[in-house]
Amino acid sequence: RCRKVLELHSSRMVKTPMAEPGRKFSRMQPEINLRIAKSSRDHGVGITDKTIGFLSQSMGIKIPSPNNLMHIHGKVKVAVGILKDKREEENLKEHNAAVRNSDGYEGDVEWEYNGV
Repeated sequence: RCRKVLELHSSRMVKTPMAEPGRKFSRMQPEINLRIAKSSRDHGVGITDKTIGFLSQSMGIKIPSPNNLMHIHGKVKVAVGILKDKREEENLKEHNAAVRNSDGYEGDVEWEYNGV
């Protein structure tokens, strides 16, 4: 008995810069897991039992458990939210600059709330 362990990795391990909500640190995970979660979100495909069965049984792809997939979806959701917030702020700045440079611009509106 040689007591050696053979490990086969069909996908490289990656660590994302953001952690899942409720966690302090991101953990290493197979790249294919992240790609499945991101692709399903990008294309509006729900990760249901049928989808899991199709990928694992019909296609022969070893995928994480449904629970782990939901954790990965949480990380993807955080990443999308950060990107959305950045883009929303950029769009607002671009819009304000375009309005201020347009013809007929008469200055910013000063708003009062309860006389203040």
